[in-house]
Amino acid sequence: MTLLGVASLAAGLFGGVSNAGYLVGLGAGLTFVGVAMLSPLVARPIASTLGRPFRRRISGRLGGENANRNPRRTASTAAALMIGLGLVTFVAVFAASLKSSVTAVLDRTLRSDLMLTASQFSPFSPQLARGLSSDPDFSAVSPLRQGAEAKVRSSTTFPVGIDPATITEVANIEMTAGTITGLSEPNSVAVSRTEADAKHVTVGGTLEMQFARTGSQTLTVVGIFEPNALLNDYALSLDTYDANVAQQLDSVVFLKYAPGVDQATARANVEALVARDYPSVEVNDQAQTKQTYVKQVDQFFAIVYVLLVLSVFISAFGIVNTLGLSIYERIRELGLLRAVGMSRRQVKRMIRVEAVIIAVLGALLGLVVGILFGWAMQRALSSVGIDRLAIPFGQLVFMLIVAALIGVLAAIWPARRAAKLNVLEAISYE
Repeated sequence: MTLLGVASLAAGLFGGVSNAGYLVGLGAGLTFVGVAMLSPLVARPIASTLGRPFRRRISGRLGGENANRNPRRTASTAAALMIGLGLVTFVAVFAASLKSSVTAVLDRTLRSDLMLTASQFSPFSPQLARGLSSDPDFSAVSPLRQGAEAKVRSSTTFPVGIDPATITEVANIEMTAGTITGLSEPNSVAVSRTEADAKHVTVGGTLEMQFARTGSQTLTVVGIFEPNALLNDYALSLDTYDANVAQQLDSVVFLKYAPGVDQATARANVEALVARDYPSVEVNDQAQTKQTYVKQVDQFFAIVYVLLVLSVFISAFGIVNTLGLSIYERIRELGLLRAVGMSRRQVKRMIRVEAVIIAVLGALLGLVVGILFGWAMQRALSSVGIDRLAIPFGQLVFMLIVAALIGVLAAIWPARRAAKLNVLEAISYE
């Protein structure tokens, strides 16, 4: 099972296949199961290491030895926590990588000082950009339109409409061939490098793009650009976009301050304008734009976090059941320990140490596996812009502490039961 998972991960990461994300996901699932099956092999050495800090007291030493006594049972109990915490770690690493990548993309792409967007990124009237274009406070006012669906050789795509005269003042666009200003020519298109390679088009060539409104249109390729978060795969001029798309509304308007203007006053004037005439439009600078995207990522993963955290706490019941069975099997042993002088408090401490070792064992395995799968998914999706790996060490340390607390909580009932055993009845138990 583990070998199948590793093979699927390798194929997704290094096989150059188009469905790499699916292969990585399949490989992650298979590897989770495989690691859970193989965990008894590492349970004894890891549990022994985790038990060393508790060896100063006899109760801690016995608790550690109990965790080592049956590595298969210890590993199977820890496996539930490993899977739950592994998934939480995977989501945490992937979400952090996504936020880091989005922030990096915005840093690389944006040159504008302000961005005007509507709530939920719904389009708004182009009259706003037209009115601001004559405002002396801004050296560039560049609208961007998107959302229309088109087809190129049966593949669905979403071209964007831009102003070729101003787009380079508000955004960094790296051209590998041709120029973006070539879009000022009628019926022209600029194509991303990856799409140009896939469709085998070059500058000066043509391609057929089919629109719902106007049908098939022959467009001349005037430029090829490096993949860019703003331009998608195909960029058209506003004139070409409007000629073929029914909804002629702006999605974003980028503003660049003119040299020497009072930026606070200029922004206040824009905010007053949109508050009066375009109440759904928001005015954000670059820092606020990054925060908006990061907040969207957090909101998207919030419900996933809640469900996964619940699964982690549910796995605590597995530790409770295992400790309960362990106490039932060791009634005579516990009675002998009490008979030779072990106090109730020491018995409870012994059970707690055993529970903490099991919980931390599962947490460590889950953290390692979750980080590995987070890295694998980030690598698999690097071609679509998630090109940065970010590991939230603070969150991971917090998860490890929570896992130890889960072990302490899971030990409450079994520890009380063990401490309340009647010594004489326990010794005579068969």
